[in-house]
Amino acid sequence: MVPATLRRGPAGSLPMSIVKIPTAAEMERWPFAVRALLGCGAALLAAVLTYWIVPLREFPMLLAFPAVILSAWFLGMWGGVHCAVTEAILIDLYLARTELYLQAGKRKKACG
Repeated sequence: MVPATLRRGPAGSLPMSIVKIPTAAEMERWPFAVRALLGCGAALLAAVLTYWIVPLREFPMLLAFPAVILSAWFLGMWGGVHCAVTEAILIDLYLARTELYLQAGKRKKACG
């Protein structure tokens, strides 16, 4: 995927590998599935960082917005869409508290 070139290191050492970081224009030429998976990975990374850093749990969308914006910028529309959907699902399942809910069935009334 990413071309690598070999460069000779200091005398007596093994050759070092230099990895070229692709530009946004190069990433947009990647297949749809690769960009979608990278968008999901960016969402997963943002959700995991939000969960691990305890003060960020109070603001679960703080890292979600930059992750979606950067995914859309570098991976195109489909990378951003997959990142947004994955992020919304992960935040809803793991980070957001349920404060309002509907209850089906009859409930006993408290006397007093």
